[in-house]
Amino acid sequence: MLVFQIVDEGYEKIETDEMVTLYKLLDTEKVLFIVDDEKSKVWTWVGKTTTTKMKFISARLALEIRNKYGVTYDIITVDEDNEPDDFMDLLMLEDLIT
Repeated sequence: MLVFQIVDEGYEKIETDEMVTLYKLLDTEKVLFIVDDEKSKVWTWVGKTTTTKMKFISARLALEIRNKYGVTYDIITVDEDNEPDDFMDLLMLEDLIT
């Protein structure tokens, strides 16, 4: 699994040791991209306080990331506090929120 975040108008890879550390990366001011090879998806997680500019940039960057790491992958955008079960499972959060 690969994780990226927006930096200026581009993106950078974030190194993660464990799946659970992904939960710690979720920051209301960030947009994260998670490449899920198992489900063939590129998740775009959007924090609540991100700017409109960041949201526009994230749409472009999600396409770039998909084209580089999984051209047939679906791009799924997830807003903070509206995460679907599949995303929660990916981050292994079900144990943290129950």
